[in-house]
Amino acid sequence: MNNTIIRVKNLAYSYTKEPVLNDVNFELMEKQSMAIYGNNGSGKSTLLRLILGELKAKEKSVYIRDEDVVNKKDWSNVGYVPQANISKNIAFPVTCEEILAGSQYRQMGLIKMAGRKHYKKANEVLESFNLSAYAKVPFKELSGGLQQRVMIARAMVEKPELLILDEPTAGVDEQSNKDFLSILNELKLTGELAYIIVTHERKLVEEILELDQAFELNNGRLEHV
Repeated sequence: MNNTIIRVKNLAYSYTKEPVLNDVNFELMEKQSMAIYGNNGSGKSTLLRLILGELKAKEKSVYIRDEDVVNKKDWSNVGYVPQANISKNIAFPVTCEEILAGSQYRQMGLIKMAGRKHYKKANEVLESFNLSAYAKVPFKELSGGLQQRVMIARAMVEKPELLILDEPTAGVDEQSNKDFLSILNELKLTGELAYIIVTHERKLVEEILELDQAFELNNGRLEHV
């Protein structure tokens, strides 16, 4: 059986005539970890959006489990953790269990409303992340570290094979970063999870994380770190 989780082949993208990405190539196998480092404006966000299908890559450029993301319909095998300051974009009160229950919209009916089974699963996942005490707490009232932990739990609700984390250590304190790294190591050791971290923090890539692969995105190309 092919154990490649994600394969990116000759990926190029441009918004204008000037390319943002040019001939990007990499593969990630089951249980492997990878980081992509780059300064602001290097194309990291564009690469993420192409991998997640938010931007349309050329066909036969990005595959997840041998499925071209251009045609991918079921994303349950991919978990996504947005930037740690995501709470700034939440304009209405929502509890932690509501966040996790609402993330199961693929299993909901036409009305797309969370029911008893979705809340049950949400609370089971919160418990597995030692977050049961915060189930009824509004997300915006949590510390940055706890918010980060909730967003990782949210990404793991559907037990994905691939976890993608966007700037997971930006804007949180040192203790929260240590907690995050501990969670990440636990997930990798206890499951079938592969993960990709996208970050502007070179120290995280070179000195802190134990990675199978590390790249720098520079002038639209990936270079081994």
